[in-house]
Amino acid sequence: MMPPGPVQSEAGTERGAPAGAAVQHEVRNFDLEADRRSRRFFFFLVIGFALLAIVGGVFAAYMLLEDEPVPTPVANKPKPPPPIEELSTAPQTPWREDESEAPEDPKKPRPAPRLADSVADSELGRVQARLQSAFDACARSHGGVEGTVVQLDFSIGSNGRVSTSATRPPFSSTPLGQCVADAVRSKASFSKTRNGRSDIRWAIRLHP
Repeated sequence: MMPPGPVQSEAGTERGAPAGAAVQHEVRNFDLEADRRSRRFFFFLVIGFALLAIVGGVFAAYMLLEDEPVPTPVANKPKPPPPIEELSTAPQTPWREDESEAPEDPKKPRPAPRLADSVADSELGRVQARLQSAFDACARSHGGVEGTVVQLDFSIGSNGRVSTSATRPPFSSTPLGQCVADAVRSKASFSKTRNGRSDIRWAIRLHP
């Protein structure tokens, strides 16, 4: 027959096993509940900070918009009326169609320039200076002497050309005199005039 002590011990052990498992199950349930509470608290905390940030942003925007000065509308000033021109009381001549400037007819001949009455003395002097080389050539060709003076009478027509020319004695019938008279008749040219000029006398000094 076995002693009763060990039997009770085994029975106690078998009975104590279910009690430990229940304790462990309760501990696990407590941990899950605490974890859920901590997560719920963290969630509400995040939502609270988000709401606080939104409210702060809205408040800051409101303050900025309130501080910004509202532009005052400027009333458009009416433009002053244009000055009234004073009407002239002087009588005005009515415009006539026949007084308008008519265009010039290209086929219409232009009026001729006004001609002088006769050849001026200044032009006679210029032409004589221009013909001096021809007179000197006559002296070299016909034995003229340095400083010889030949007097020449001639007339100018209205067309500016020499009409008559003749040397005075003692060269009127000499080759030298004829050469000087021909040089004036062939080479001299003057301006056109209405009356020409006659009875002109030159004293020509020769330089052969």
